[in-house]
Amino acid sequence: MHSDIIDVESWIKLLRFTRKSWRSSRAMRRLCTIWGS
Repeated sequence: MHSDIIDVESWIKLLRFTRKSWRSSRAMRRLCTIWGS
């Protein structure tokens, strides 16, 4: 199964995305609270 390589690439993209969205994590929490309510 060569899907392992794709998984690694997807993980790298996720890591980069989390780094960029880390600063906006507060905004995400606010959105979560809004969706929760």
